[in-house]
Amino acid sequence: MERLDRMMVNSIYVNCNQQMVVKHLPIIASDHCPILLNTLEFSSKVKKAIRFEDVWASYPASSVVVEKAWRKKDYGSPAKILNFKLKSSLKSLCYWSKAKHKDLNQLKDLRKEEILILQTKEAKVGMLSLDVYYLLKFKINELNSTLAQLSTWWRQ
Repeated sequence: MERLDRMMVNSIYVNCNQQMVVKHLPIIASDHCPILLNTLEFSSKVKKAIRFEDVWASYPASSVVVEKAWRKKDYGSPAKILNFKLKSSLKSLCYWSKAKHKDLNQLKDLRKEEILILQTKEAKVGMLSLDVYYLLKFKINELNSTLAQLSTWWRQ
């Protein structure tokens, strides 16, 4: 019992924008295996929707990213220019966010670890120097800021 049955298509059909799936059907009334060729249309590259994250507005650097995107020159009707600038700003913010920011949950955990190290040091020594005390306050403020951003992200 060998699968000797074959299917043939020409090169034009192969080069079409289609996906071909060949399936051998069960042998029922013959000594040949029926072949089913199923063609599926390829959809053009599926674009992932980019959505504005409210958290981005809490970063001062995000306004610089948007400003840079709006300075780009474009030609056409005012509506086309506005659409281009909005899309460009959103893409720039998305790339900026991926390149510059860690996941907020990871950032929260990191901040907690840093605070715990400083508080452990305070417990061992009994008192912190003024510089380390201000560093601890700064880390606590960073944690609170990160928690607020995480809350905004969850709310959205």
